[in-house]
Formats: sequence, C-alpha cells, structure tokens
Amino acid sequence: MVQICRDYGWTFQEYQSQPAYFIKAIKEKMVRDQKEQVRVNKKIRG
Repeated sequence: MVQICRDYGWTFQEYQSQPAYFIKAIKEKMVRDQKEQVRVNKKIRG
C-alpha cells in the first residue's frame, strides 16, 4: 500500500477510494515488474 501511494502520489484516503479491482491490477503489475527485474538482473550477472 505504501509503495502504491508513493508511486501514484496518493494519500491514504485516495488509495482507499480506489476500486478494489484497480488496486488488485496495480499489485499484480508490481509483482510482474519485480519478477522481470529479477530475471534481467540474473541475465546481467551471467
């Protein structure tokens, strides 16, 4: 939640006012992005 608020510049109240499906989509994207970054880092390190 904190990272989403930072990334989107939201207050807690703004976060709470978002539809659940939207927050879920953001969280899923963050997980995909993190996994991709791990993959890229492994590739770079060889």
